[in-house]
Amino acid sequence: MFGTQFYPTLRETIRDMVAGLDLNHKRILDPQAGRGDILDYVKDLTKYGYGRYDQSSSELYAIEKDPDLRQVLTGKGYKVIDSDFLTYTGQMYFDYILMNPPFKDGAKHLLKAWDISRGATIKCLLNKETLTNTYTQERQQLEKLIETYGSVKELGRPFLRAANPSPVEVVLVTLQDTRQRETFRLDFDPATIGGNGYQLNDLPETELVSADLFESYEARHKAAIEAFKEMLAAKQKVSYYLKGVIENSYKDPKDIMAEAIKKGAPDLAYTEFLDTTTKLAWDNMFRQTKLSNVTTEKVRKEIEKMQASQGTMSFTAANMRDLFDMLSLNKEHIMIQCVLEAFDSLTKHYHENREAVEGWKTNGAYLVGKKFILPYVGATYGDGLSYGRVREIDDLEKALCFVSRRKFESIYHVRDVYNHKSHLGKWMDSEFFETQLYKKGTMHFRWQDDNLRKDFNALVARHRWGLMPEKVKQGAYK
Repeated sequence: MFGTQFYPTLRETIRDMVAGLDLNHKRILDPQAGRGDILDYVKDLTKYGYGRYDQSSSELYAIEKDPDLRQVLTGKGYKVIDSDFLTYTGQMYFDYILMNPPFKDGAKHLLKAWDISRGATIKCLLNKETLTNTYTQERQQLEKLIETYGSVKELGRPFLRAANPSPVEVVLVTLQDTRQRETFRLDFDPATIGGNGYQLNDLPETELVSADLFESYEARHKAAIEAFKEMLAAKQKVSYYLKGVIENSYKDPKDIMAEAIKKGAPDLAYTEFLDTTTKLAWDNMFRQTKLSNVTTEKVRKEIEKMQASQGTMSFTAANMRDLFDMLSLNKEHIMIQCVLEAFDSLTKHYHENREAVEGWKTNGAYLVGKKFILPYVGATYGDGLSYGRVREIDDLEKALCFVSRRKFESIYHVRDVYNHKSHLGKWMDSEFFETQLYKKGTMHFRWQDDNLRKDFNALVARHRWGLMPEKVKQGAYK
C-alpha cells in the first residue's frame, strides 16, 4: 500500500535498538517514521498519565514522505517537521535519532542523519550488504565513520516475521560524535579571553592588592558592558527579522525571546525559540492565504487542524510551496464544502425538523426558498445580533460570495445593518438579502437576487445529487 520499501519495524527489533538508552525527557527524531512504530514504542516506554490523557515525557518528532502516513503520525500526536529527510534543512537539536531507512538508500540516509546529528546518538537499521559491499563512495564514507565514531550489531533476519516479509540480513549501526555532545555550543570560550584570573578573595589578608588586579576588574567590567550592548543590538536584529515573518502575531518578539531565555540551558532556550517562532511563522502564512475570509466555521476548524499539524514543519521555501500548492488544488473543494455547510444550516430549520431545532413551513427541507427564517438572531441582552448567529450568517454570505464571485470583505453584510433597536420590525437591505428582525430574536430573510438563489440551490444539487429528492432532480430547484 505504501510502496515496496515500506517495512514497519517489529517491536522486538525496536527493543534491540533502544536497549540501554535513557529516553525520558529527551528530543527524539524518527526521520523515516512510516506509521510511527518506533515512536509508538518510545511513547510506551516514556509515557505518563492514564487513558486518553497519557503522553510521552519526551518530545517525539517525525519526518515522513507519504502524505497519508503523515496524517497518521499527526493523528498520534507526533510532531511532523518535514516531508523529505534527504532535503531537510532544519536547525533542531535532538538527543536521539532512531531510524529504519529504505534499505536501498540506507547509506545515504544514515550519512544525512550524521550531518544533522550535532552530537545526537544515532541508532540505524541497515541492510548488512550496505557494509559488506562498499562499492559506492557513500558506503566507503560510512565505513570510515563507523570505524571512528560507531559500532555495529548483527540482528539476523528480523523482517522474516514482518507483515511485509523480507529475508534481508540486518545490522544495527550506532553512531555518535562525542566531540559535539555539548548539547549546544555558543561561540564563546572563557579560556580565550586571557587575563590573570585573580579574584579578590584569592589573596592573603596580609598581601597588598596588585595594580594588575584592579586593571583586570576594570577590563572585565568594560567587557561586560560591551557584551551587553552587543546583546541589545542582537535583540533588535532578532525583532527586526521576526516582525517580517510573524507580523500580526499575538506575540511580541521581545516576549518570545524572554520566554525562551527563561528555559535556562542554552539548548532548551534555543529549542523553545525555534518551536515558537516556527509555529507563529506558519500561522502567519495561513493568514496570508486569506482562507479565513472565505471559509465557513466547520471548514475553518478543519483547516485549523491542518494548520496545527503544519506548525511543526520546518519553515522552508519548499514546504511553503507545498502548502500553497495543496491549498490551490483544493480551493474549489473547500468552497464547495462551505456552500454545502451553509445550505445544511438553512434547511435544518424546515418545519418537519430534520434536526431538533425550531422550524417553519417557510423554510425548505431540500432547497432554499425565496423566503426563510432563522431563530435566535437578535442578541439576548442589549442591541445588535447574537455572536453565534452572526458567524452563521457570515458563513452563508461567504458561500454566496463564492457562487457570485464577489469578495466577502467588500460586501454590505447583514451584521452591518443592525446596530440599534430602531431597526426592529423593519425590512432592511444588505448585499444578498432583505431582512426583518423581530423582538423575540427571529429574523426573516428575502433574497435580493432570485437568480443567485437558483444558482445556490443548483450548485448544491450537483454536489448532493444522490441526496436530493426526485422533484429537485427534475428541476424543482428553479
